[in-house]
Amino acid sequence: MIEKNQRAIVYDTGASYGHYFSYAERVIIPFLQARALSQVDMLILSHSDNDHAGGAKVILNQYHPSVVLTDIEKYRGSVCRPHVRRWQGLTLSFMGPKVPRAGNNGSCVVKVSDGLHQVLLTGDIEKSAEKRLIRQAYSLSADVLIAPHHGSNTSSTQAFINKVRPTQVIFAAGFNNRWRFPKAPVVARYLTITEQLFQTGKAGQVTVQIRNNRLQLLQYRQHIAPFWYNQTFRFGVFANPE
Repeated sequence: MIEKNQRAIVYDTGASYGHYFSYAERVIIPFLQARALSQVDMLILSHSDNDHAGGAKVILNQYHPSVVLTDIEKYRGSVCRPHVRRWQGLTLSFMGPKVPRAGNNGSCVVKVSDGLHQVLLTGDIEKSAEKRLIRQAYSLSADVLIAPHHGSNTSSTQAFINKVRPTQVIFAAGFNNRWRFPKAPVVARYLTITEQLFQTGKAGQVTVQIRNNRLQLLQYRQHIAPFWYNQTFRFGVFANPE
């Protein structure tokens, strides 16, 4: 979620499991309502995997965003070819893919900047897409990086990490997830650049807040709802996997 001036952009929607469960219904919409955000200006769907685009219909039906950016055929409005958009004083630099691609390496990569700070959204890109981004000579540097492919071994090459040089890295990965993301070698590579690593399954919902030209990262379990049991069991504190 990118929020400014009581308006929002949604990048990916989480999974949907038939009529039984949808993260868009159970997480995204309640979050928008809690923030009193009634307008979604833009929906960006990085690629077609269920865990990234499963709730697209829910968001489209509920909010009718005026701009949809994706290479998913059935939702396509505007495609994810490299270009720049301005929104609420922010710059959205769409970096790829240059041509439509199936699977993870077709993920729509976007850098969001206010002129001083940058957040890089990478979807599920893997090593080959990272190499293409480096070859294309984009300015990949960012203060905050959403780690590619949840911290999988297939992504986050040292060359890519060195180009981005993030101050803070967020792994979108569930607590004790079956894939054991983020992988230990990936974590080790990021630790060569920064020690500020966060996993959503441990930290809870993560907010990157920029006010008065200062960037602050807030974790749900430590800052937003720091209940005693979260502190006792050290939820929200990143621990390197074995």
